[in-house]
Parts: sequence; C-alpha cells; structure tokens
Amino acid sequence: MPELPKKKVGLIACSGEEIPEGTITRLAVRQVLESLRPEQTVTICLPLFLAGGEGDRAFARFHPTITVDGCAKRCAARST
Repeated sequence: MPELPKKKVGLIACSGEEIPEGTITRLAVRQVLESLRPEQTVTICLPLFLAGGEGDRAFARFHPTITVDGCAKRCAARST
C-alpha cells in the first residue's frame, strides 16, 4: 500500500514588530522551522494571509495551523 504524504503543520507568528514579544514569537517559530521540526512544519506569513494570499489561506483551511501570539491582543489567532 503506498504511503500517504504527511500533512505539514502551518505556523503563524505574531507580526508585532513594535513589541519585544512579537520578535520573540518570530524567533520561536523560526527555531521550530529550522531546528526542531523542519520536515513537519511550514510558516505562513500573517501580513500576506491578511492581504488575501490565496495559497496561505488554502493551506490554513486544509492543514493544522498553530498561531503564536506575542500579546493579549491575539492578532494572529483572531485573523486566522
């Protein structure tokens, strides 16, 4: 029986560049992408997602997606 391709998990980091927590979330997501789970994860650009990027939106619609927010505003979670 042929092996099905494994679904990747999408990661959406906070884009709050004006707060240190936003930088920390982006660094944490990058660590997961490059070191911890490089074969199982992809990143989704929050500004592109918000602007209507169809590829990013389609991925989030059909694959598990995790948002990593830097503050209580939860922009990434609310946007997706």
